[in-house]
Amino acid sequence: MFYGVGVLLNALWFYTIKDWQIILASIYLIPCLAVLLAVLIIVKDTPFSAILRNTPYKVYQNLTYIAKLNQKDNSSLTVAEISNIK
Repeated sequence: MFYGVGVLLNALWFYTIKDWQIILASIYLIPCLAVLLAVLIIVKDTPFSAILRNTPYKVYQNLTYIAKLNQKDNSSLTVAEISNIK
């Protein structure tokens, strides 16, 4: 259903606006870039990727954030323990 509506709207946009560059920029590129920036800002870095980059403090921050979201106690977790993870 959404695909069909999209095809119909594309036909309408291309019929009313003759310049394809305006359509490309205003309807496709700008919303896609806005969504990409929102995802980059909202989505946090995962602890696994921080371990791969060897940044133990970032891992500690991520795990603390996750524990806070899950309302768990992480007082036993230290940066020194995380830096020993290989």
